[in-house]
Amino acid sequence: MFRSNDHILFIAVSILAFIFAMNTKPVSGQESSLAKPGTVPGQRRTFNLDGFELAFRWCPAGTFMMGSPATELVRMPDPWEFQHQVTLTAGFWMLETEVTQKLFQLVVGKNPSYWKGDDRPVEMIGMPACVRFCDTFAKKTGLKAQLPTESQWEYACRAGSTSAFSSGDSMTFVDMQCRKPGASPQKQTQGTVPVRSFKPNAWGLYDMHGNVAEWVADAFDPEYYWTSPANDPPGLAQGADRVLRGGGWSSLPDHCRCASRSLDVEPYSLASSYGFRFMIVPDIKR
Repeated sequence: MFRSNDHILFIAVSILAFIFAMNTKPVSGQESSLAKPGTVPGQRRTFNLDGFELAFRWCPAGTFMMGSPATELVRMPDPWEFQHQVTLTAGFWMLETEVTQKLFQLVVGKNPSYWKGDDRPVEMIGMPACVRFCDTFAKKTGLKAQLPTESQWEYACRAGSTSAFSSGDSMTFVDMQCRKPGASPQKQTQGTVPVRSFKPNAWGLYDMHGNVAEWVADAFDPEYYWTSPANDPPGLAQGADRVLRGGGWSSLPDHCRCASRSLDVEPYSLASSYGFRFMIVPDIKR
């Protein structure tokens, strides 16, 4: 049996522990928060991975016009950017920024980038390396991580907009990290910049235009837009060439439009302007 004083001390400690537990919020970014759907477009949730905070933005289910209208300047001819209606029946959490070198190093244990900097996007990686990253991240966290499809990427990029860029019909190197007028890719030496250097889109996603072109899950087929399903187009799983989206620091502004597709890129191609971001698929049963 406890002595009287010990008994009082035990009760006091128990009460304090109970109060602490009731008033302590879960660590921001617990697995369960990203495993659950969001409630409003652009909602922000975070996840702490070994002391590193990742932020994600909610992209809800919805319908949008994918591709570009015939009136959009400097567009690729149909079928490359054939405009068509797409419905995504399930929402997802998109990483707020491109995957940084610090995050890539934390998950994979190496940093292949040419333009070094913890807060700069990782580059010099092919599409298979991006898939392996997602697989490793999933194993570490228990979350369903994957590359977005072309339709998911463009939907997130547009964030409800219908213009050439998420913020309007015109953007320049002042608004994003892209090639300056008159500069060739060979003479363009500015490289990448830290993520969040420019304003985000309406859903809080940074660098959807420029900095690094982003690998998506799809194989490339110039006629896919003509034959793809209207609901949840999965993209081609197999193919010799893959697709990058958003343009990079060496791209002209035209190639950074919402609908622009970097074409005929082999999946193992490496460039200091190729990177990626990933998404989390919530558990809709929760």
